[in-house]
This record gives sequence, C-alpha cells and structure tokens, in this order.
Amino acid sequence: MDIIVAVISATLGLIFGAVLELLREQFKKSHEQEQKPRPELSYDIEETVFRTQDLPASGKVSILYDNRTASGLHSYRVPLTNTGNTTLEDFSLRIECGEGTVILDQKFEKSEDVEIGAATLEVDNELALKANIGYLNEGDGIAVTFIALDNPEGSINVRAIKPGLRFIRQQSRRPQDDVTLTTEEMSASQRRLTLYMVSMMALMTYVMAFAIFFFVFLQD
Repeated sequence: MDIIVAVISATLGLIFGAVLELLREQFKKSHEQEQKPRPELSYDIEETVFRTQDLPASGKVSILYDNRTASGLHSYRVPLTNTGNTTLEDFSLRIECGEGTVILDQKFEKSEDVEIGAATLEVDNELALKANIGYLNEGDGIAVTFIALDNPEGSINVRAIKPGLRFIRQQSRRPQDDVTLTTEEMSASQRRLTLYMVSMMALMTYVMAFAIFFFVFLQD
C-alpha cells in the first residue's frame, strides 16, 4: 500500500511540476509579446455645425467670408492619443474636407505638460490640413481644431502617414462600457493564455479526483 501511495504522490508531483512549467513558459511568451514595440495612434472626430437655414430667420442671416456667402460653419476637433506602448516620432496627419471647403483658424490644442517637439500645421489647397508632429509620448494626447467654411459633404477624412503605425478610430466610451470594451480589446495572446490556464486547472482537478478515488478504492 505504501508503494502505491508513493507512486501516486510522485505522479501527481510530476504532473503539477509539468503544468507549472508550461504555465511559466506561456506567461513568459505573453510577457515578451507585450514588451514588443506597438506603435498605435487613436483618434476621434467631434463636430459642431452652424447653418443659416436652420435659423428661424434664415432669410435675414448670412455668413460672409472674403466677399463669398457661405451656407454654414463646421467646427471640428480631432483628438489624438498615443495608445501604443512606445513613443511615436516624426509622423504626419492629413485631414481632408469636401470640394468647395475653406479651412480657417487651424491650431493644435494640448495641455502644458504634453510635449510634441517640432510641430507644424498648414492648409493644403484650402480644403485639407497637414499636421507634422515631432513626437508624442505613450499615453499623451493632443487635438487638432479648425473651422471649415462650407463643407458640402458634411464629413472629413483623417489618415496618419507613418509606416508601421496602426491608426484606429476610438469612439467616445461611456463609463458603464469600460468592462465590456476591456474584455473585447484583450489581445489574442492573453485570451489563449487564459484558456490554457483554465484547461490545465480542469485537468489537474480531474487527475486529483481520480487519484483520490483510486486510493480510497484500494483502501476498501
């Protein structure tokens, strides 16, 4: 009987050791994956529109710019956030409006503690903006704001210019959505690791239950 108990104990010890080693290797690989540079820039588009035709006295109100009558003003704000795990250096942003648009009063908006290095913001052919940014540290954010006079299409196109940069739109999230979004945004490696750990724990539980049943059966 002592020999059987010793064999069962040794077998369980080997199984536990192997499982722990596999979990350690999986965690190490996952950690190494997390440490790899992941350049990512998130953006959103915020818009406020003022149209003369929406006013009760629309026939008596007009917008003039350089002897040109405009039907409306579009105020845009494009927030940018470095959501990667590394500093973004020397990248550009291009914002395009529809034909017939005139861009006015463009500027960067940022807090005093955010540094962006040498940065420029210029208008290209009146209907597009090009922003050149020296750098943006991990977790930092800035915004590009401007006014568009007559944007017939009512929308803008935003794209980043830098090889290897992941550029994604980050919709405004509500506090109650944080748990759901965090789960949905889990990386594939994290999901695999979680599934692997659950499977190993289930296997360990099954082996222990079988060993205990086998030991009790022999005692009887």
